[in-house]
Amino acid sequence: FESMVALVHTSCGQRRSPLALGISLIEILKAKVCGVMNVGDLTLASASLRRKQLLVDVGLVFKIARADIDESPIKGEKAEDYVLRLSEEKARVVAPRHQDGVILAADTTVVLGGDILGKPESEAHGVEMLRRLSANTHKVLTGVSVINRYRQESFLTSSTGVFKEISLPEIL
Repeated sequence: FESMVALVHTSCGQRRSPLALGISLIEILKAKVCGVMNVGDLTLASASLRRKQLLVDVGLVFKIARADIDESPIKGEKAEDYVLRLSEEKARVVAPRHQDGVILAADTTVVLGGDILGKPESEAHGVEMLRRLSANTHKVLTGVSVINRYRQESFLTSSTGVFKEISLPEIL
């Protein structure tokens, strides 16, 4: 899969948090979780194996708590608002179970031609999504929320990727 996509550009945006552009997502997470939020117990509000591995790789010690929420976009919702809303909802759902710690939640989506692609609902849907992405430029948006009992910080990252042209046999 990685050979099909080229990362073109990454930027960080802001929402309720003054963040400088050009800082890597890992640096932001470490600053938010370790520095700004005075971490005690850290809980990752996600069942994502990739997010778990990212935190392990940077040396953070944490618990995992799944945040079961409705991830449906609201009609007319912009993709940036969508990922931020979901990350904030995930954090708020998990927070009551971990009141003395820090909650880290995130949500990522792919955007193509203004459409939020979401997670494939079936193998056929996944194939359709890959065919749409073939030979096209897309955005990958991630909303991240870090909260404790006193405050919440949320921010957005955006990357642009380009898929090479892939044939149906390559997808299958």
